[in-house]
Amino acid sequence: MKEALIFFLNITLAAVDLIVAYYICFGIRFLLQKNRLWIRYFLIGIGVLLFQTALFSWLPGRVELEYSLFEGTLVFEDGALFHNLGFLLLAYSVGIGIMVLKYLWQVIRKKESFSGKLFLLEVVFCAAGCVLSVPLINSTYVIHFEGGEAAGTIVLLILAVVGAILVIWGFKTTRSEKKQKESERLQKEKSAAPQQPQTESLSPFDQLVAEKNRLTKQGDYASQIPLLIEATGLDVDDLRKAKIWNYLGIAYRETNSANKSSECFQTALQLDKNNPSAYNNLALYYAEKKDFVLAETYMNTAVAKAKDRRIDLHVFYENYALIAGQSGDMQKAKGYLRLAEEAGSDSNTISALKKRFEIN
Repeated sequence: MKEALIFFLNITLAAVDLIVAYYICFGIRFLLQKNRLWIRYFLIGIGVLLFQTALFSWLPGRVELEYSLFEGTLVFEDGALFHNLGFLLLAYSVGIGIMVLKYLWQVIRKKESFSGKLFLLEVVFCAAGCVLSVPLINSTYVIHFEGGEAAGTIVLLILAVVGAILVIWGFKTTRSEKKQKESERLQKEKSAAPQQPQTESLSPFDQLVAEKNRLTKQGDYASQIPLLIEATGLDVDDLRKAKIWNYLGIAYRETNSANKSSECFQTALQLDKNNPSAYNNLALYYAEKKDFVLAETYMNTAVAKAKDRRIDLHVFYENYALIAGQSGDMQKAKGYLRLAEEAGSDSNTISALKKRFEIN
């Protein structure tokens, strides 16, 4: 039983180390992009590390674990901090290696643009960590606190609290900063709209949107695909990049490439998990696949996210009615058509949907 518990603690510790490496890697990426978010990711990684150190130094001592299943890897002693530099370096190197492979896979799939500087930096960190971990892998360093178990427990408790505060603050400030940027961007777009600037004065992203809208009016979605694939490499924030992937998904859908479209919508949500349009489009995708349970789940989320961002809801209600009608739930379809009408849907669109599902 004790050996099984120690094995579980070792595996859990390694998993947490991978999480730390994940956040530190993202911090490095943002640092190279000169994006202030690198501070948040570093703080989250350090916070997780502090919390992990405190928890895994205190917990084993409570159940009298003083040896390790993997000899030389870890030593658990009550009231002490333990360090195994080799083990930590190896875990971090594996985490960085996973990030490198994921990055290359995204580049191969043309979902990210290749950055030689980023790739080289991550490979160097990964290789250096692996090499340095070899001579240290069987060396465990234990730091004892003066004052015995009580003093050690107090220090560990302080570390755990500091770590938790850093993680919570890092997540909270990152979310707040993203919301503020989105709010500022929307305000800028709103104030700039009446001026109708010339295409030459628009940013590359705005030029892309203008060209996409022009092609959409012509019904030419095939021409949008290469344009949008190239645009995924634009140096823009995650919210704009999510829009590009969402546009690309729509273009694939309209050219009968459903599976590619769903991948694009999922990528958009990885960049902006609150994007109502991406949720809406995934709902329509799963409705086409006759998976109405999943379609309704995505549609519920789309409506909720649209309300959060104060986006006009009539299109979402129309699509909800469409999905409900396709699933055979005419009562629900009728209810959402009423909501769509109240939200300002075009009367011709409402009439067409009612006629399609024979709703009075």
